[in-house]
Formats: sequence, C-alpha cells, structure tokens
Amino acid sequence: MIIGKNVIIGEEVLITSHAISTGNMLFGGKVKINDNAIIGIRSIIMPDVVIGENSLIKPGSIVQTGTRIPSHEVWGGNPARKIANL
Repeated sequence: MIIGKNVIIGEEVLITSHAISTGNMLFGGKVKINDNAIIGIRSIIMPDVVIGENSLIKPGSIVQTGTRIPSHEVWGGNPARKIANL
C-alpha cells in the first residue's frame, strides 16, 4: 500500500490488498492513494486501486478491484462511480 502526503482516511475504512473472486480464487494488488485524497468513513477500498490526487471518496463507498480514480474527482456509491469534478 502506498499512501501519499496529507491523505485523510475516515474511521472504519477497510483498505485491502487481497480478495477472493467469485470462483474462489485469491488475488491481490497494491493500493495507491495519492496526495491530498480523502476517503470517507466506512468506505472499502479493494485491491489494485489507484486514487488520484485531491480526489474524494464519499462515506460508505465500495471502490472495486482495478478501479482507477483520476485526480480532482468525487466518487461514491456501491460500486463507486464518478459523481463530480472537484
């Protein structure tokens, strides 16, 4: 896991570098959270995710495996999707 400078991670956030797929296969991947990102409370960040600089993950969101969130965007929901630009 790589966490940049000035990142805010809310309470009860789960960041995991491994998961089990539907076929019961274990897979993993790094999680990278770039500078000044904010992860809202009770969000789940799955493996192989990159969160861009100055981006915001809304509370309770689930960022699925392999997601790439560009800089300066707001994402939220289950599964997380783009909501707005910052």
